Amino acid sequence: LVRELGVASFELGFPVDLGRVRAALGPDVELIGNVHPDVLRAGPPASIALAVRRICTGGAMRGGKLILREGNNVAPRTPPAHFATMRDAAKAYGVYTAS
Repeated sequence: LVRELGVASFELGFPVDLGRVRAALGPDVELIGNVHPDVLRAGPPASIALAVRRICTGGAMRGGKLILREGNNVAPRTPPAHFATMRDAAKAYGVYTAS
C-alpha cells in the first residue's frame, strides 16, 4: 500500500502492535492509534499509563510520526479523567528527542 499507492498514514486499532507495523513500514509512515478502549474505560489509571508506555517505548515512535489516541472508538461511560491519564502518560513517555 505504501509503495504502490502512496498511502502515508494508517489509523490502527487496539489489536495491532504499532512497533511491528513501524518496523515493517518504516519511519516515514504516520501511525495513529491505539490504546485499547476497554483499558481506557475501565482503568485503573496505572493500566492506562502502562498501555501508553508500551506503545511509546515499543518502537512506534521511530520516525516521529505517531499520533496516540484510543484504538477504535471510545467505549460508553469512559471517565473523562481517564483521557487526562492517557494525555499525562503521553507527555511522560511520548517525548521525541533529537537523535
